Amino acid sequence: MVGASSSWSRALVQISPSTFSVIGIAIGIGISVLGAACVIFCEVVAIYGVIVAIILQTKLESVPASNIYAPESLRVRYAIFASGIIMGFANLVYGSSVQMIFLYVGSCRRRWTTTINEQLEGSF
Repeated sequence: MVGASSSWSRALVQISPSTFSVIGIAIGIGISVLGAACVIFCEVVAIYGVIVAIILQTKLESVPASNIYAPESLRVRYAIFASGIIMGFANLVYGSSVQMIFLYVGSCRRRWTTTINEQLEGSF
C-alpha cells in the first residue's frame, strides 16, 4: 500500500503546476456552465465563470523552465487550480438553488391559483 501511495505522489509531482492551473480553470468553466444550465435565468453564472476564468488565466505568467518548480510558482499554480474548482462548484450550487426556488415558488403559485379558482367557481 505504501508503494502505491508513493507512486501516486511521484506522478502528481511530475505533472506541471501549469497543467493543474489549466485543469482548474477548465473545471471552473465547465461546472459553471452546468450550474447555469439548471435554470434559464442563470446565464449570469456562466458569464461569471468565464470572467473569473479569464482573470485566473491572466495570473498564469510564463515561468522559465528552470523556475517552474520554484515554491512561489507552485503555490500560485495550485492556488489557481483550487480557485477554479471552488468557483465552479459555487456556481453549480447557486444554479441548483435558484432552480429549487423557482420550482417551489411555481408549485405554490399553482396551488394558490387553483384554490382561488375553486372558491370563485363555488360562489357563482
